[in-house]
Amino acid sequence: MKLILLLILLCTGYCQAQKVFYKVEDFLTQEGQSVNKVKPALFNPKILHITDSNGLRKYVSSNSIWGFKNEDGEIYRVYRNDFYRVIEVGPLMVYSHDLGKTQQTCFSVDPARPIIPLSKRALVREAKNNSCMRVIKSKLSESGRPMAASAKSGQNYLINSVIKETGCNPFQ
Repeated sequence: MKLILLLILLCTGYCQAQKVFYKVEDFLTQEGQSVNKVKPALFNPKILHITDSNGLRKYVSSNSIWGFKNEDGEIYRVYRNDFYRVIEVGPLMVYSHDLGKTQQTCFSVDPARPIIPLSKRALVREAKNNSCMRVIKSKLSESGRPMAASAKSGQNYLINSVIKETGCNPFQ
């Protein structure tokens, strides 16, 4: 009995349901297809190796899906045959992109829009409300911290924190 309870406790912390999100709507509703395993194929990163809940294996083109949730519970968006880990869902989507020895922080205005490297210039270019963007830029400059910095460990990224704090979203 103790062994079963221990396995249940371990699995709730480490066994994450894996999913494939074929469309952005699947991600937004978290109604993706549940699978046993999803990972980039070793021989071709443009192909995903998916093992469904019946144990059947298939390969799909990475550009045929929006993204996936891996065994660690991390969500990845596929954009232009590359994988971007979703770091934060907020007024802006924030992503981490592995460039080998470095990580690049990127953003998109919403989950269906293009992914762009995070910079003040890119934010200004994507803004629809320029007066609101001036408020955001001013707050970012006051902080003296990079906008990709986390506000506090485990909390919002600075750009999302400032948007929430000011109530001013220049991207809407």
